[in-house]
Amino acid sequence: MNPKGVSLSIETIIVLILAISVLGVLLFYFNKEASSTQSVTSMMREITNRCSDYIRLDPGCSGKYAGYGDEKKSNEAYAKKIKDGIIDICKRFSKATEKYPKCQESGKDDECFRQCCPFCY
Repeated sequence: MNPKGVSLSIETIIVLILAISVLGVLLFYFNKEASSTQSVTSMMREITNRCSDYIRLDPGCSGKYAGYGDEKKSNEAYAKKIKDGIIDICKRFSKATEKYPKCQESGKDDECFRQCCPFCY
């Protein structure tokens, strides 16, 4: 048996093992980064969708809800539920990106909502 031939096979196997290990580490890192980016993107989409739902019920973000009588009361309750959801998502988004500083302060929910909802200035 030729020792040079055996040496070449062992070196090839070692190089392959190292290459697979490096590839595994790179895939793990990029997968982790991609999932956090995906999470932030989905939060942004959810904020935009909920804000557009809220605007249908309170066009000026002024607390004057659309409708008359019972419809207005129903819209008001639904709008408050949507607003609370927006504030919750904005707080999580703010922790992930540090984009909305008002959402990181306690007791500033209305300011957080106005800062976070792109349709309410």
